[in-house]
Amino acid sequence: MEDLTFSELMLSLGVGDAGVSLEQFLDIVRKKKEAQLYQNETRRIFTAFDIRYRGFLTLEDFKKAFRQVAPKLPERTVLEVFRHLVHLPPSQSFCSIRLL
Repeated sequence: MEDLTFSELMLSLGVGDAGVSLEQFLDIVRKKKEAQLYQNETRRIFTAFDIRYRGFLTLEDFKKAFRQVAPKLPERTVLEVFRHLVHLPPSQSFCSIRLL
């Protein structure tokens, strides 16, 4: 979940200057917490596969990781995912992936 300014948050809730109910506030906090947990879990998984502590995964690292967690996934699919991630702007990815 990307960081929102207070004004953007209020507009996204459709409440304008009226305020936020307890239920809306709890929903916002829950969504933010879920996003943080997802990001932390993703970082933990990435770190487990970055065995050389380089801060990035090569294509071979990426393929090895998928062979371990999804051995029946076609290599073509793994390559498509890798290519997609390589072309994401840094602000949209959790990690650096470089082709070596």
